[in-house]
Amino acid sequence: MAKICSTKMKSLHLVLLFSIVHLTAWAQVAVSLDKVNVLYPAGAENAMTVVVTDVPDSNLVLEPSLGEIKRVSLGHYVWRICSRDTNAATLIIKDLRSNEVLAEKTYRVNMIPIPEPMLGSNKRHDPRPNGEFKTQGGLALVLSKFDFDLKCDIVYFDLQYITKNMDSVVKRNTGARWNSEVQELINKAKPGDIYVFYHIAYRCGCDPMVRFHSDELIYKVK
Repeated sequence: MAKICSTKMKSLHLVLLFSIVHLTAWAQVAVSLDKVNVLYPAGAENAMTVVVTDVPDSNLVLEPSLGEIKRVSLGHYVWRICSRDTNAATLIIKDLRSNEVLAEKTYRVNMIPIPEPMLGSNKRHDPRPNGEFKTQGGLALVLSKFDFDLKCDIVYFDLQYITKNMDSVVKRNTGARWNSEVQELINKAKPGDIYVFYHIAYRCGCDPMVRFHSDELIYKVK
């Protein structure tokens, strides 16, 4: 009976020892996003640091559920996501030699801020002097308070030109720069005329989805 108890105790010790080693291995994986603890799509470079003790960096395999991860230096990676198909992304880290899963972590995927359309450097709806208004070459989109190097491009927009006498003309412009028809309307600007830029369609980074800005830009020439 004592021999049987001794055998059971040894087996229990082995199980406990295996569990401790296994838990310790999991605790030796450190993963962190360098800027904020969320991911941003549209090609934003989400920098991250991965440190795993006892496993060389060259033997780590990082498998994201969204986008792609590129190694930039020892322990440092960039996670890029184009389309935000879901509001969460999972990262699985494996050992290339054993194919063992070392860690699994889920991150929230946030939308990037809505870019602000601008005409020159002035705020929207500000009256514009006639001469200054005519020197503008197109619209621009600005991402404010966003700590990533990301560019948004205008696909098209509509312009409604309302004269002082309340005559109205509407033209569509492809891209951010004025086309010939819109340029012609801009050149006609006189004090009292109103220009309304609306239906502003845009794309950001590598996100293929065309989005529409809900606001209008309204300028009165003075």
